Amino acid sequence: MNTGISNHSGFDKALLFVNDDLLLSATVTRIAEFNGLRIQIAHSASSALSFLEHKPRDYFLVVVDEAVANFQNQSLLDVVVRKWPHLNRIAISQNEIARSHEASGQVGRILKPVSDKVLSSLMIAAREEFLARNISLRKTILERQQVLNNCIVLSAPDLATRDLFLNYASSYFSACEKGWSQTGRYENRVFTQDSEQFQAFLHQRVLRAIEKVCSKCIGDRRSKNVRLAPLLQQFGIVDDRQCIHSTVANEPNIVAMFSILKDYYSILGYELSSVIHLESNVIKCDLGGRFVYNDLFNPLLSSVEKGVELACLKLEFIMLAYLSNLDIRIHFDNKYFASIVI
Repeated sequence: MNTGISNHSGFDKALLFVNDDLLLSATVTRIAEFNGLRIQIAHSASSALSFLEHKPRDYFLVVVDEAVANFQNQSLLDVVVRKWPHLNRIAISQNEIARSHEASGQVGRILKPVSDKVLSSLMIAAREEFLARNISLRKTILERQQVLNNCIVLSAPDLATRDLFLNYASSYFSACEKGWSQTGRYENRVFTQDSEQFQAFLHQRVLRAIEKVCSKCIGDRRSKNVRLAPLLQQFGIVDDRQCIHSTVANEPNIVAMFSILKDYYSILGYELSSVIHLESNVIKCDLGGRFVYNDLFNPLLSSVEKGVELACLKLEFIMLAYLSNLDIRIHFDNKYFASIVI
């Protein structure tokens, strides 16, 4: 049973109700409709998981009857919190003493018989919490983007360089948004707002990173034919299969790029040679898993040890590639890669 209820407030997320009691399902549906919420009924835990796995971003709340909401000897709530921590949860229990799900962080627990007033208030609270959380996350991300743009405008030595880097900032942000959409990366209830102190610190470090990149604009910016194999060998990267030949670029900039990348991986405890993969005319740089914690746009960046430093080193690396007219592409597949296409 799926009621596509229109919402006057523009809220398009649905609640998922897991229950095999038709009478209780009708009650919950009536309450949801009264509050202008869309609802999807699942009559078993396996059906609920199927709905969530197919379209996890369609839902903001899971309401489960604990009497039926078990899957392969696991509580459905525990499965949901592990796989989709962004979802709010309400448990309906028969007994006053029920399983503890405090770690799951659900919005609430109610007892049978279900009170219309209590269930209605919990639904509304879940919706408001979801909206507030997503607005705050979006605000933080957009503020980080503004920091990057402001630092570019302050540091660029000329209009051409400014426009080049602003275009980079826009395309990088778009690539990140695409990756976030694919992975559901920011659908998490745990986040912190940037403090004024952190914002000032981030601004100064980003500004220093862009000034460092812009310093490469001064002096000889001419490109020439660069043999890449000997250059990469300076950093312990051996092209055994002769995948990489040469490219037309500014050689000092390429050396600076890989020096930055070496510093980046040194902080993480990796040798540069272990995270650079050479393919046919492609240099693939492994920047981490799909859920990258040290990205400039990560709302939790202030909580990551040396997170700002790592984010800015990555920023310097990619911007130098742009400055050198290298074809660099960001990929969010099973891993987060920056590929330099020769």
